[in-house]
Amino acid sequence: GGIYMGDVLDGLGNVVAEFVDGLVRNCVLTNNVCGNNNANPGTTSTLNGGGAFLSAGLMDSCTVVGNKNMHYMEGLDHHMRGQGAVYVSGEAELRNSLVAGNLCDMGAQGILVEGANAKVVNCTVAGNGQAGYDYKQTAYESVIKSGLVANTVIYGNGQDGEAPSDHLIYMWQGKLQHLTVSNGCSSAASGGGVCCMNSVTVNTNVIVTCCKAQNGGGIYSGVWNNCQVIGNESTGSGGGVYRSKMVGGVISGNVSSGESGGGVYKANLYDVVVSNNTAKSHGGGVYNPADSDGTPYGVSNCTVVCNTNSAAKTYAAGQTTGVNDRTAGVSVYAGTVKNCIIAKNWSTTDGCVTNLKGSVTYSLVDDRASLAGTGNKVGDPKFR
Repeated sequence: GGIYMGDVLDGLGNVVAEFVDGLVRNCVLTNNVCGNNNANPGTTSTLNGGGAFLSAGLMDSCTVVGNKNMHYMEGLDHHMRGQGAVYVSGEAELRNSLVAGNLCDMGAQGILVEGANAKVVNCTVAGNGQAGYDYKQTAYESVIKSGLVANTVIYGNGQDGEAPSDHLIYMWQGKLQHLTVSNGCSSAASGGGVCCMNSVTVNTNVIVTCCKAQNGGGIYSGVWNNCQVIGNESTGSGGGVYRSKMVGGVISGNVSSGESGGGVYKANLYDVVVSNNTAKSHGGGVYNPADSDGTPYGVSNCTVVCNTNSAAKTYAAGQTTGVNDRTAGVSVYAGTVKNCIIAKNWSTTDGCVTNLKGSVTYSLVDDRASLAGTGNKVGDPKFR
């Protein structure tokens, strides 16, 4: 809409002039519109970059605000599948820039990154929203198909009018490094902060906070190294983390207001601190049932402390025992807990740990006389 740094195409989409490199620096891009008044109703077009389209070169120290990507043209029987206030692809890099207050009818509202060598570095992407056109589609603050996003803040406005974003970041592949992701709202989806569609996507030193979703208020899927998931909420399960792997880091202050796993639901955890989380149902800190195919989850070398459970224990008519626990610390329905400290958790009934079908070994708990399993101990961890 504002700046195009890409190949020149003919009317059939063939490259007639290749764009190799370029530089845009210290510019303000505002009030631009990317759209296409296509005279052939029923067709679909792709137009990316309401503010800027980058397939090579560097865009540095720029402000991109108040631009629109108009995918739906009123009066025509088609829509435009373009995305993003800034589209970064190929070898292009967006650096030291602000992308804020832009509108898009679907897909990526702020940035769309695709290309193994595409980069977004030292940027702020904030408060971009879904445009108020009649045609409503799934929308995200940012979409990362591939490439790198690093040292960047991505902050959502939760919604624009009546149209909530589905995730702050929707990832296919690519990498996140040294990010802060906050204020996302995903009313009926998983991963209010970040949703990874590839379970092996590796993200490092990311803070995800103040986000909300149906499941996985903070993150859904992916591999997370030394990350912090703090103060998120789910209306279903997994206030902080849902179906992910975490190595190092902190999961704290998250809430599952509707179901299970205040901090974590179905995740593999290694060397993680899980603290001060709350669940309405099972597992104030961690709730790890097996997947439907029987795949278990494990918790190793973790500290699970000061988590709570907010609901009283209930059973079906005539039952007095069963799997309906209200554990504050860790609920192990399958998988393993090993070399962990599980202490200072509070529940109306079931205390720190419930082990129904899994294995708890070489761990310390503080709320009972004994805990079955090899190498387990009971006692005060003497935190100070």
